[in-house]
Parts: sequence; structure tokens; C-alpha cells
Amino acid sequence: MLAYYSSPPLLLSSCVISVQPQKTNHFLSGRGKSYNPVGDTDSEAVFCAILNALKARFDKLPSLPVLHDTISALCQEIVNHDSDETILNFLIGCGQHLQFVYSWPGSRPGSTVWNGLHYIIREPPFQQAHLADCDYTVNFADSNGDDSRVAVIATKPLTDDEEWIEMERGELILFDQGLPHISPVDCVSILTSFPDKTRFYWKKI
Repeated sequence: MLAYYSSPPLLLSSCVISVQPQKTNHFLSGRGKSYNPVGDTDSEAVFCAILNALKARFDKLPSLPVLHDTISALCQEIVNHDSDETILNFLIGCGQHLQFVYSWPGSRPGSTVWNGLHYIIREPPFQQAHLADCDYTVNFADSNGDDSRVAVIATKPLTDDEEWIEMERGELILFDQGLPHISPVDCVSILTSFPDKTRFYWKKI
């Protein structure tokens, strides 16, 4: 996980990323490089590229609709260099309750494993669910209250008796307190209800 901004912090967490270094280098060309990867993984290179692009465009983090539109455009710019072989699935957290999730799924060469993202919204009344990888049933009512709501995001469904939603290719969703907001317009309602969530500024931590 990378964390670079505060009030609230912008946290970047990798799921599955497979991007050739030359593609990321092309994406970085012409932009300042305030953030540089410490290692040589695809994840670090892509995240630093996104951070540098946002830093070059904004003096402070913008409103959620603008941030949604900008991150989506940056991701599209990355995958456009090789849309067939690129895999780009990640989460970006803004503060305690906000989470951007992007998916450009695919399989690595020679592999039959499909790397995508699925999600499910759990809210009252909470039910039991059977785990997909073992014979075990969880009663979510035991660990959640009547005012709880949670979005679970995973590379594949974790249960075999619930309706999971697979994210579409190139889709960016903002999850706010367990609710999905798919378009920048959807994010306006978050600003109306929680205006403090627009008050971001840049700070490396």
C-alpha cells in the first residue's frame, strides 16, 4: 500500500496489475516526477504514474466528481497502449469511508486464471452465506448491526450462494459507506451529504 496525501490521506492498494514498464514510462513522459517507485513492480510504477499525473494537474485534490473523471481518464490512457495484454485492477482509498475501485481484467500469458474484480453490498437484513473455498457458513448478522452496510470487493466471489457483481472492463466505481457510485454525476450526491469530503490537499506522508 502507498500513502501520499493527508486530510484525508489518499491510499493506493494494489490488487492485480500487469503493465509493461515502457507503457508506464510513456504515460509519465511530459509530467513531473514527484513520486518515484522504490521497487520495480508494475504496481508501484502505475501508482506513482497516477500520483504524478494528478499532482501535475491539480494544486490540491479536486471534488469527487472531477477526481472520478480524472482517474478514469488516466487509467484509460495507461491501458490504451496495450489494451489486450494489460491487467489493471486496483483500489484507491480517500479517507475512512471512500474507495475508488478500477478494473481492467484479463489473464496473464499462459494462464487460465481470470484476474477481474467482483463486489457485493451487504446490508440489513443480514443473511448467512456459504464460503466458496471451504464447507463453512457465515452468519453476517452476528457481526453487523442494524445500521451497518459494507461493500466487499474481491478478485473472485468469496461465497457461492450470493449474487456477486463482476465489474465491467474499464469501469471505475466510487464506494461511499458501502454504496457504489459508478459515474462522476453519481458522486455529486456525496458532496451534498458530506461536503467535508471535498477538502483534500496534497501532502506526502
